[in-house]
Amino acid sequence: MFADRRFKEGFDLADEFPKKMFATVKGKLVYRGPSFNDCLVSGTWATENVTVINPEGKVKHIYVLRAAFIAEWKFTNEPAMFYSIKRGSLFTTDTFNRSVRPFSDVPDTAALLIARPEAQLSGVTYNPGLAPGEVTTEAGSQINIYRPPTIKAVDGDIKPFLDFMTILLPIEKERNEMCRIVATLVARPDIRLPFGVLLKSETQGVGKSTLMEKILALLVGLFNTSSPSESDIADPPRPDWEGSGICATAVYENVPRCSARMFNDDIFWWSPQDTVLNFSRP
Repeated sequence: MFADRRFKEGFDLADEFPKKMFATVKGKLVYRGPSFNDCLVSGTWATENVTVINPEGKVKHIYVLRAAFIAEWKFTNEPAMFYSIKRGSLFTTDTFNRSVRPFSDVPDTAALLIARPEAQLSGVTYNPGLAPGEVTTEAGSQINIYRPPTIKAVDGDIKPFLDFMTILLPIEKERNEMCRIVATLVARPDIRLPFGVLLKSETQGVGKSTLMEKILALLVGLFNTSSPSESDIADPPRPDWEGSGICATAVYENVPRCSARMFNDDIFWWSPQDTVLNFSRP
C-alpha cells in the first residue's frame, strides 16, 4: 500500500517516484524513501466457512483458517505473541486481531490460530548471529526478531565523521576506543559487546545525541535499537527494552543518581561487575 502522502493518488510501480524521496549526494540522486517491504500489507483472506455434520446428522457451519493464512503466521507461547512471516513483525493478541480483522469473518482470529499446532513456537529470542525468523535454540523453536540493517556500505570520505568524533571526544585514546566500538557494531552485529558506554559532558550540544541517535541507531537499524527512558533504566527489574536490540541509546540531561542495575547478555543493564567505559569531556 502506498499510503505515504508523498505518493500521488492512484500511484503504482509504473509511475515515477516522488522527487521528495530523493536526495543529491555528491552530484548523484540517492533514493531515501520507504523500501518496497515497508509498503507491503498482507491481504490474504484468513477464514473460510465449512460445513460440519455431527454423528446425529445435524449440520453446522463454522469458520476455520485457510491454509494460505496459516502459512503467513506463527504464534509464541511465552511471551504470547503473533509473528508475521512476511513482514517480520510481532503483534500482541489485540493488535493481531485488529490488523487481520478486515480479512477475517470472525472477531477473534487469534483463538483460531493458537489451536493450530503447526503455527506454534516456544518463544522469542534476539540473536544477531542467527538468521531472522524461525530458529531452533536450546530453548526450542523460537522467533528470532533480529533484522539486518538496510543501509549499504558505499565508497566515501570518512573525514567528516572523524572530524566529528574529534570534537565529541578530544582525548585521542578515548576517541580511538569509541571508533572501535562503532566499527564493531556496524561491521559485526553478531558480536555482543560485553560492556556499555557512558558519555558525559558538562555542557549540552556536544554531539552525544548525534552519535547515538542520528548515526549509530540508523547504521544498526532503528528496529535493532532501544531508547529507554530514565524510569526504564532505574525502576523496573526487567524493563521492556531488555533484549530488544543491538544498541540501547539513552541520552539524558541532569539525570539523578540511580541505583545500580545489572546488564545481562542481551542488552545493557547497570551492574558493578560489568565494564562501563566512562568517556567524559568539558
